[in-house]
Amino acid sequence: MADRRPPSDEECEQTPACRRAGHVDCPHVHGSGGGFNPRRLRFEFGQQLCRCACHAACPVQYETNRQTVSREAWQTSCTCPGADVARQRLDNAGIKVRDFDQMLEEKRRHLDAVVEYIITGNRLPALRELGEILSRPRDRPDGRE
Repeated sequence: MADRRPPSDEECEQTPACRRAGHVDCPHVHGSGGGFNPRRLRFEFGQQLCRCACHAACPVQYETNRQTVSREAWQTSCTCPGADVARQRLDNAGIKVRDFDQMLEEKRRHLDAVVEYIITGNRLPALRELGEILSRPRDRPDGRE
């Protein structure tokens, strides 16, 4: 019969690979998330990292007072053995790794073009945005295109 107890806090902070002692398969990324950081008085989003001791030598670590690391930091700097496999899977699936700030800037630019059209009647920025949107695959909240 399967163990139905909820995982402990320590188990929740590790990837399934590290929980089963498969450290060479661990991509170091545990998940993604974020929220309001009361210490820095702002919203932060990014990747949550596995807290297993096998990642101590990796240059990608949580900064002081941060709850997550950027996707780009993990993508470009993680040296954990399982990270290469995870990055290859993302590349094969055509998933573009973007930070929350990059996605927010794209949305802000789109909204600015719409507001300009509404206020001034100038359709050019809105048409440029529409052309960009139609010429690329649809954006998804998880960073995939």
